[in-house]
Amino acid sequence: IEPMFSVANNAAVFVNPYSIESIRDAYIAIINNKALREDTVAKGLQNVKRFTSKFIAKQYHDIYKSLI
Repeated sequence: IEPMFSVANNAAVFVNPYSIESIRDAYIAIINNKALREDTVAKGLQNVKRFTSKFIAKQYHDIYKSLI
């Protein structure tokens, strides 16, 4: 579903939440594929920066500044 794509920002392994096979396959892929696991973790650590209070405050500041 769309909110998950926007929030995860390609820093997650997406599954069909209604498919047990899809969820199972994703778990197996993460467990067995070291490169996929490390890439997902690295992207996640970068992605989380978008949700810090400092980053969000800067976005508000920039918006307000553009309105003046």
